[in-house]
Amino acid sequence: MIELPLFPFVLREADEDDPIALKFRESGPLVRALTEEGTEAWVALTYETARQAITDPRFSRPAAFEAESPKTTPAQATPEMLPKLKKEDHTRVRRAMLKALTPAAQERQRPAIRALVERFLDGFGTSRPVDLLAAFLTPLPVTMICRLYGAPEQDWDPFVRWADHIQQTTSFTAVEIMESAAELQKYGEDLVRAKRADPGDDFTSDLIRIGEETGGLTNEEIVQNLLLILVAANDASLKEMAVCFTALLKRPDHYAWLVRHPEHVPTAVEELIRFSRLSRSGLPVRVAQEDVEVGGRLVRKGEGVIPLHHLAHRDPEVFADPDRLDLTRQEAGRHLGFGGGAHYCTGAPLARVMMQEALSGLTTRFPTLRLAVPWGDLEWQEGGLLRSPKAIPVQW
Repeated sequence: MIELPLFPFVLREADEDDPIALKFRESGPLVRALTEEGTEAWVALTYETARQAITDPRFSRPAAFEAESPKTTPAQATPEMLPKLKKEDHTRVRRAMLKALTPAAQERQRPAIRALVERFLDGFGTSRPVDLLAAFLTPLPVTMICRLYGAPEQDWDPFVRWADHIQQTTSFTAVEIMESAAELQKYGEDLVRAKRADPGDDFTSDLIRIGEETGGLTNEEIVQNLLLILVAANDASLKEMAVCFTALLKRPDHYAWLVRHPEHVPTAVEELIRFSRLSRSGLPVRVAQEDVEVGGRLVRKGEGVIPLHHLAHRDPEVFADPDRLDLTRQEAGRHLGFGGGAHYCTGAPLARVMMQEALSGLTTRFPTLRLAVPWGDLEWQEGGLLRSPKAIPVQW
């Protein structure tokens, strides 16, 4: 009997690289592993195998939540907080969501996001150091999302707690997680009722309007998708910025270069997403719905494939000199950070706008910004789906 390697291969959140996975890739584009939940799965180690798992319709993401499917993380072993839609329902609901979340509509949020960035940067005190995570990166995405959805400002604070409980699945009890999910569910129901009675210029009202025009969205579907995006987008955006901006501040010469070349901020954001490792465990597992050949190996029906996208982003077949951070890299936009296929992140354009405005604000307002402690002294959160430092002390 062959002893399978344990997955995730990266055991410390602070590790930027994944040397064990790189070693496995020398032997082939896929490796069979035993997950921390005690189930077996394939791990996709190259760009093409990861991309196939994400985009090939023969692989299913919702199937990963079935009881008998492979589980890769504690979150997938936790009872579902939001129902998963059947394929035909997912297509219908996603089509309506895309109508409300067009790139043009999300680009129109740029002035409001820029104002929020300025608001939080204005709040930086004169004392040093400042925790960039607490003072800027944590309040920015949740405030942006709540404003986008039309939630009153006095209601914004609980979203941080709800998102933290639901995403930090191994740091809280199942009761705490389910209680936060229930509170968030009730808030969403109340918000939809309020917007039906008094529509505004916000995403919730747009979804209600689209549902009424097309007959394509029920109240429950609107609520579930609002909550899913609110929780996922807040946590993912916060931690994406945390790992990306920390990786940049770790390299003062790169930060100084970007200060001198602000026109490269959009490209720099794509490259930072490509370069920075957001998760130990890659993207959510995809389950084969029939026998599929991936990277020359046969993945049988019912078997799971984990797209290890941070390793895909270091594939020299796609990215030249992939271990180097290059803020002018033109192919950086090919990264898989927002997923792909039927489950490509609908909020990707908005996330890009937010990261661009946040990075522009920092480099413009604080051209000498730097970490206030050595990189090795940063403490990292443990037990979450996504990695992030506990604090980012900075000075200037």
